[in-house]
Amino acid sequence: MTPIATLECPDDPVEIRKPTAEQIVDRLTAVPPWALLIQLFIGFGWLRAVAEKVIDPGWWTGSVIDEFVASHADQALVWYRPFLDRIVEPGTPAIALAVLGLQLIAGVSLVTGRRLGLGLSVGIFLNLHFMASGAVTPSAFYLLAQGALALWLAGERPGIVTTLRLRFAAMAATFLAALNVPFLSTVHPEHVIEDPAMMFAFGGGLVALTCLLTSVEHSPEVARVRV
Repeated sequence: MTPIATLECPDDPVEIRKPTAEQIVDRLTAVPPWALLIQLFIGFGWLRAVAEKVIDPGWWTGSVIDEFVASHADQALVWYRPFLDRIVEPGTPAIALAVLGLQLIAGVSLVTGRRLGLGLSVGIFLNLHFMASGAVTPSAFYLLAQGALALWLAGERPGIVTTLRLRFAAMAATFLAALNVPFLSTVHPEHVIEDPAMMFAFGGGLVALTCLLTSVEHSPEVARVRV
């Protein structure tokens, strides 16, 4: 009887012994140039943020977060303030460690191309929190870039599961957009970019639309018609 291990091995055993650097290069070269540009730009951006925090003594004590919350008190969204008051401010040292760890995960994932879906999810999660707390820039632009990568990744993995996830994402984005409409503070073209409620409402609507269009494009029904 042929050993099970033999059945599971590839014809070329060298493939499973590639150096880590070569595996990273293979993953990165498999990405379209436009996506790779965004992926590396955002990934190194997260790693830069990690390095900035590591060398800042105030980050480890939580004082940087305290100052941030105080300086953005007027910009933070109304529905997000209870989270800042009850979770963030009482536990700033723990929040500081959590943010640092999540940024490291996002940065390493995007730069190496390993577990890209996880890295994008973590990055989007962080930017949503940053923007809700009042820091629209650069979070809004990071969200746009990471959202584009996530849609590309979804397109690379068509199927019923992906379609359902895209439609769920569209519903979640619609809810988030509608939630923030009552809190719009301005519609002046010069200031809308500084209003987190406007960015959530406008960005949420765009995400909902693009997710729906992508889900239709990769739905099983459309795939069968093309075949």
